[in-house]
Amino acid sequence: EGPLDGAGAAGGPTMSASAHLERLERMLAQYFPATAAHALMHRCLETAGIADAERVTVLQWTELTTAVERSLAGAIGAASAHTAVRELRVDGGTSKALEKAYARMLARMQISPAELRRRVDYHQERETLLQEQAGELEARVKERTIELTRVNETLRGEIGERKKAQAAVVEMSEQLANAAHRAGKAEIATNVLHNVGNVLNSIMVSVRLTIDRLRESRVDNVRRAAELLAAQDEVLAGQDEGGSIRRLPGYLAKLATHLSNERDEMLAELDGVFGNAEHIKHVIGVQQEFAGTSNFVQATDVPGLVADALRITSLENEGVEIVRDLPALPLLMLNKHKVLQVLINLVSNAKNAIVEADGGGPKRITLRVTMPSDDCVSIAVVDTGKGISSDDLQRVFQHGFTTRKNGHGFGLHGSVNAATEMGGRLSAHSEGLGRGATFTLEIPCTRAAAVA
Repeated sequence: EGPLDGAGAAGGPTMSASAHLERLERMLAQYFPATAAHALMHRCLETAGIADAERVTVLQWTELTTAVERSLAGAIGAASAHTAVRELRVDGGTSKALEKAYARMLARMQISPAELRRRVDYHQERETLLQEQAGELEARVKERTIELTRVNETLRGEIGERKKAQAAVVEMSEQLANAAHRAGKAEIATNVLHNVGNVLNSIMVSVRLTIDRLRESRVDNVRRAAELLAAQDEVLAGQDEGGSIRRLPGYLAKLATHLSNERDEMLAELDGVFGNAEHIKHVIGVQQEFAGTSNFVQATDVPGLVADALRITSLENEGVEIVRDLPALPLLMLNKHKVLQVLINLVSNAKNAIVEADGGGPKRITLRVTMPSDDCVSIAVVDTGKGISSDDLQRVFQHGFTTRKNGHGFGLHGSVNAATEMGGRLSAHSEGLGRGATFTLEIPCTRAAAVA
């Protein structure tokens, strides 16, 4: 068998691989241990794609020696590797056989060497052109990709802005709906307050007329009639056979005293009713002006205001011990009716807490007034009622929150709002259930004498 024979898989003359591979592996064994040389040889065969081939083409053999030279250059240097591998190139005999094989191939193809070179050059130029076009296409694709990425980022930004705008529109719509809802409720509440105010005015007029009538009543005339009859005792004695006429002046005097006391009690009660009605009228006025910023202040006797809250809530008639820690204070400039409204809520809540307490402990409410500084007054309402749990203490001022079965949850919420409107604060403290509670109202103030 000659050095070259037949056509291989690569489409050219082939040669036996075993003899050449043995030469190549012996050369590698000069630089590496046998195991390492064998592993390197196997790796180079896989690189050339001829790991299991029995015959190889000249092109495949060139690729194999090139792979060996590259691997060997890392160990002994590029120059030494080139010198070592050069001796393994195709020998003279193989070259002559290769020339004859290619001459026969050209004869069979019926082309000259010049035509073959021309065709090779043509295909090389075409390959170069294709590579240039591929590079240009790749650059255009990359440029287009960058442009599309930039456009996508712009679109994402626009989408984000549009989503924000849509969210803003939704939020604004909700705010408008809530505002309309609140406006509707406010209009209804204003109408109700107006009607209640009209009825209250009628009640106050009737109470005032009743007070005036009682004060102008002629109860004292009964006493004067008794005195006149008593002055005519001798005249009556001659005409009174059974003595009943002589007892009439005494009876009339007692009746006059009873009617006078009854009139005074009724006047006191009606004065209280009229005062409470005035407070209700002012509360209605405050509610009607709630949308404004009115915060009318006037000289106020704070201990007297606390006493008014006790009287209005009828706490003294509930069997509750009342401890008054009310030192003498100068007149302070406060929003009297708002403070009274808050105190009424706090005292009423304290009374309800004591009534609903399960234990048999003392029923006591302490009202304490202090001035922590010259420009602040503090009013504390302390009760021994059912107390407040730590969880409820965090929500006690929320609108609608209540622990009472018949409660509405409006009182404390309105009170803390009123305190805030006056520039103050309302706080709550409790050690827990069954241990009572303390509500403290702190509001800024000035002495009445300082306002001139």
